[in-house]
Amino acid sequence: MAPNMTAPQKTSLVRLFNEEDIPQVAELHRTVFDLADHSSPELLDAYRTYFHDVFMNNPWRDPAVGPLVHQDPTGKITGFLGVTPRRLRFKDQAVQLAVMSQFIVSEEARGLPGMKLLSALFAGPQDLTIADEASTPVRVMWEGLGGHTSIAHSMRWFYALRPSQFGLMVLKKLDRLPAFGLRFAAPMARAMDTLCARFLKFPYRPEEPYLKGEEMTAENLLSCLAGLGGKDWLKPDYDASSMDWTLRRAAHLRRSGDFKQVLVRTEDGKVAGWYLYYLNHHGVSQVLQVHSGPHFATKVVDHLLFSACRDGATVLSGRLELARHLTQSFSEKHFVFHCGPEWMLFHSRKPELINAFHRGETSLSRLDGEWCTHFR
Repeated sequence: MAPNMTAPQKTSLVRLFNEEDIPQVAELHRTVFDLADHSSPELLDAYRTYFHDVFMNNPWRDPAVGPLVHQDPTGKITGFLGVTPRRLRFKDQAVQLAVMSQFIVSEEARGLPGMKLLSALFAGPQDLTIADEASTPVRVMWEGLGGHTSIAHSMRWFYALRPSQFGLMVLKKLDRLPAFGLRFAAPMARAMDTLCARFLKFPYRPEEPYLKGEEMTAENLLSCLAGLGGKDWLKPDYDASSMDWTLRRAAHLRRSGDFKQVLVRTEDGKVAGWYLYYLNHHGVSQVLQVHSGPHFATKVVDHLLFSACRDGATVLSGRLELARHLTQSFSEKHFVFHCGPEWMLFHSRKPELINAFHRGETSLSRLDGEWCTHFR
């Protein structure tokens, strides 16, 4: 009988991302997210800088925990999953975290490649994996593979500082008014907001706080975060290098607005709290982090609202902070809450970490998740 001379069949595989993959992954990212009509040397250079800074040279880099690609039998990359390692602390123990982002699969390869990428991520050596800006289809896949959704961490809040202009912003996004209608309505909306600010003290006119704000430095924030949460809470574990990298990445995302880092002190110089947000005059001003001492929640929130209103913000939005005193302050000021469509997902093989999420005993903000891994 003649020997079987059939060539071995190549199969698709999931492997760690490397430098040579950048051109293919950049093109896949550009196409899936429709960032430009075509590639260019300038765009490729921007992608190279991005992949190097975020995924290959971040301060937590680990050869065993990093971005993954799905490669089809021809060698073409049809999927990419951004993975950034980070460090947490839980009950004085180190926790290895993997933050998932940029989950992309080519249009013609949807389905199995995504499942393979996610399965490979969950099989990694990390203690905990999270994705805090996940879409509903990703949530379905995640839960199907044994992951969990944190409903509390998926709650978003909104506070309209200029409600009439915010209403116009929503109508524009929904394409409910023609361009001439928006031009006609804009002066009326500004006038209505001016009247509201003059005659209605609440909720459209934040009171000027007696607390004092100053520029928050990386050293200040590092010190403040060290005292967050209870002893048994799951919380971020930064050092000087990783704190500097995180704030630098946040400030780099200029399309979100001007990045503001504010430390709030009492009259005698004690730290009352702090907040980090983007001042965006033409859209939603996103809040990445807001914290306060138990007795200063209302005053710190007032400081944020007053400062943002004074500087021209229309509406603020952030993720629900699980500290009881802050959620109470948000509720008393009639913040509007909405769950999803960006979901906080988590996966772990350690029951104590799963339970920490279910109990709400975590101090993870948007600063600690996917936000700083954005391309722009």
